[in-house]
Amino acid sequence: MEVGGVSLQANYRPALELAQRNLRSLTPETAARRAGAELISTEEGQEFRLRILGREYRVPFDDCLVYDAATAALAGVSPTLVALHYLITADGSPVRHEWVPFRMIPGGGIYVAAFRRRSIEPLLSNFASDPAGLHRAAEALGGAPAGMGDVSYTFDALPRLPMACVLWLGDDEQEAEASILFDANAPSYLPTEDLAAIAGMLAFGLIRAKGATS
Repeated sequence: MEVGGVSLQANYRPALELAQRNLRSLTPETAARRAGAELISTEEGQEFRLRILGREYRVPFDDCLVYDAATAALAGVSPTLVALHYLITADGSPVRHEWVPFRMIPGGGIYVAAFRRRSIEPLLSNFASDPAGLHRAAEALGGAPAGMGDVSYTFDALPRLPMACVLWLGDDEQEAEASILFDANAPSYLPTEDLAAIAGMLAFGLIRAKGATS
């Protein structure tokens, strides 16, 4: 099977099949209520509608696959697993309005090197010398100014999972630094590995948006 043109071999196929089984163990109504997702009825059956970083996805309950709502194509590996794991993990907890760095997420230390490589380093490479580009990119993705660091924006990554991107500009004494922050409720909605994945999705979404707005 291919999802978004990527063959789900090795770790991906078992992860997809496990997520499908786990989602089917829930009633659609329960999963949608906890996740804050829209649940609609179609001729084929019930399906979830879920926005990830501003892009809408469809998740039919009959096959528990993830489709880009705009193109009807199967989504790529990252949005597929993030969407399914979000629907499974969500417990309905309210947003806590308390920002925490990835390393403070339970189990985050295991993935912190990959987290930095997949999200922080690309942000620094593209925006440390171009803060105006980050402003344009963040606004293009629907971000809201956050008042942290030198440039910062918040994003509704998922219905009940806000995230923030922060950039500190460097000077003669200190190098530029960046961070992606999560609301303290994040573990109630995604496993830690998926939080690292969605941080990478945000980083590369900003980079793509910078290119489109240049």
